[in-house]
Amino acid sequence: MFRSYVFLAAVAAAFLSAPFPALADKRIALVVGNSNYQNVARLENPRNDATLMARTLRSLGFTLVGDGPQLDLDKAALDLTVQKFGSALQGADVAMFYYAGHGVQIRGANFLVPVGANPTREADVDFQMVDVGLVLRQMEGAGTRLNLVVLDACRNNPFGGRGLRATDGGLAQMRAPEGTLISFATQPGNVALDGEGNSPYTKALAATIRKSGLDIFQTFNEVGLAVKRSTGGSQQPWVSSSPIDGNFYFVAPAPAAETPTVAGTDNAAQAWAATRDTTSIAVMDTFIQQYGGSIYGPFARARRDELKNGQIAVVTPNAPPPRSAAPRLARADVVKLFEPFNQTLNRVRKSYIDKREDKDLMVAANTALQRAFPPPQQVSSAGQPELRSDVTSDAVYDTALAIMNEQPTNSEDSRIVRVAINGALASLDPHSAYMTPAEYADMQTQNRGSFGGVGLEVTMDNGLIKVVSPTDEAPAAKAGILANDVVVSIDDESAQGLTLSQAVRKMRGPIGSKVRLRVIRPKQDLPIDYTIVRDTIRVTAVRWRVEDNDVGYIRITTFNEQTDQGFRQAIGEISKQIANGNLKGYVVDLRNNPGGLLNAVISVSDELLDRGEIVSMRGRMANETQRFSAKPGDLSKGKRVVVLINGGTASGSEILAGALQDNKRATLVGTRSFGNGSIQTFFPLDGGNGALRLTTSRYFTPSGNSIQAKGIIPDVEVLQDEPEDAKKKNAPAGEATLNRHLPGQGVEQVASQSYVPPDVKNDKALIAAVALLHKR
Repeated sequence: MFRSYVFLAAVAAAFLSAPFPALADKRIALVVGNSNYQNVARLENPRNDATLMARTLRSLGFTLVGDGPQLDLDKAALDLTVQKFGSALQGADVAMFYYAGHGVQIRGANFLVPVGANPTREADVDFQMVDVGLVLRQMEGAGTRLNLVVLDACRNNPFGGRGLRATDGGLAQMRAPEGTLISFATQPGNVALDGEGNSPYTKALAATIRKSGLDIFQTFNEVGLAVKRSTGGSQQPWVSSSPIDGNFYFVAPAPAAETPTVAGTDNAAQAWAATRDTTSIAVMDTFIQQYGGSIYGPFARARRDELKNGQIAVVTPNAPPPRSAAPRLARADVVKLFEPFNQTLNRVRKSYIDKREDKDLMVAANTALQRAFPPPQQVSSAGQPELRSDVTSDAVYDTALAIMNEQPTNSEDSRIVRVAINGALASLDPHSAYMTPAEYADMQTQNRGSFGGVGLEVTMDNGLIKVVSPTDEAPAAKAGILANDVVVSIDDESAQGLTLSQAVRKMRGPIGSKVRLRVIRPKQDLPIDYTIVRDTIRVTAVRWRVEDNDVGYIRITTFNEQTDQGFRQAIGEISKQIANGNLKGYVVDLRNNPGGLLNAVISVSDELLDRGEIVSMRGRMANETQRFSAKPGDLSKGKRVVVLINGGTASGSEILAGALQDNKRATLVGTRSFGNGSIQTFFPLDGGNGALRLTTSRYFTPSGNSIQAKGIIPDVEVLQDEPEDAKKKNAPAGEATLNRHLPGQGVEQVASQSYVPPDVKNDKALIAAVALLHKR
């Protein structure tokens, strides 16, 4: 298809007619990068890719929708951003849409994947993903002379095992409408590399469009050649184009000497070619003084402003090292690198809930490697390429050896091992997975419920680290940081381009250590600098309040090491505010609680039970059954309890709900729960290589029922009045809809409504719960 691309460019050139302006009067771009996916594999580089493209396009005179890269967009945000893009294009000469992230093809159409998408059926696709055709229609309707659609989205289909038709990676071919050029990072149906720091395609594109004198076809031809060289031929970009009316240059060529021009234009072109990549504000000021009236003046002023704002950190891509004739690695090297993979297999053999055949794990690992790094060719003893289909560990090693020796450096080696591990674990069940060292450390921090930090709840808002709220009495609040402040640097390092987890990790640290934060506050021109001493921050797992002056409301959001203490504190504080004779009882809200630590669940259950079994756990072997029972003592002193559940009540929160229901200690109100009836155990890998999360047992409520793939049915069903947009976003799911879920006993059921109204006045389940407690 790469030869077709070169041919297409040559043919299309014959249709060029009227000259296109060397510098368009109006250039509009929408740049989107999605990395932090919530339900599928996270991608490392799309945020970085979008940030790089945004600053490159801005320096070339493009106006950016949203004034910067649009990062980690959910469905609603992506739809709205595309709509704004269409509105901004009115009167524009050139429109460019750039997207980096997951993309999938379904029924021959290409879809962009928002960060919250989680389709389980083909019918879900239209509601949870964004059709590329929608973007094209917005551009066609604007009357622009040239439309560019650039998709660095040719990744594996993350939903391929969930009943969606396209199980292979990559995108489907597309026909370019009139006046449009479409470029994929690799050939249709193939998978593009994520790269290190930036993807090979985006890195090449950002560098190439800065070159002067390249028309649109020359530009994408050079990009294709650059990617082909940098990836050793494993990735070759694809282009589709209709006839383009006129010539277009990202950077105009220097005018011929005999052409009448504005004085100094030849010199300006040469000076700009030498100056445009500088990181010196002084050098850029000198250029503007001398050539500010030339066509390069707007570019120079935009770049100077970016430099002043600290938005540019130019890194010249390193040329790939020359490929050695000798293989980089021998088979023994791969076996050593794959020690974490071998540990994974041994742990699955020993601890997984069901016995699994080694060959199935090997096939899954080998398939994952082949899909992530196509084409997977091994070399036989005769020296000829050979596709392996056997299912031993040797096949996995041979596949990995061929892939690693295709890489010019060792930068992808650890990722290749991770792909094999994740592939093997993905064949087990949806809750078993590999965790990188950073992910494992974050999980341990979450479970502890306390850490050294500054006490800020932050979110990602259009690529900016925005403060949701400072924790009361925590260091950040005491220093004066406010809600809606935007964190622009952490310890003098720009926060632009950081993922949310990276920013949070940088703000955490040892208790007593200092961190420097620079924030921008709405309606204030100058940034504000803070030096904050980190202190112990505790995650609020339990919140409480008084309802109707006589009901205690307790919301449990997760089960960590702080949950039981928080629950006891909530009971105590409510008892202080409501005299025991007036206290009608407690509403315990477990809606959308995903679970957490088993010992925390047992502790909270024991606080409300005076006797009886809480839960039993059964592993692979009959002698692995464990039972947990309540000890005498009821913290609530026998007060009535109503528990709120819904389709997001899962795992540990289902254990608590089931224990209280079966022991007739509480009335359950709401909708059917999620139905995760399994227990996961964490196993650290040797050498600091992260950890495994493996399903090791099933749990049963005190009555002996398994809720696996069925959920818990409430005693009183209450459905919320759910807005139409929320219905699309919160479509009922559940354990039974997950691919490879452990089978349940009897008829499996999907979960149900998980919507909770933001205004308590509209919360029908809470209103019903309070009414129940008011009844004698």
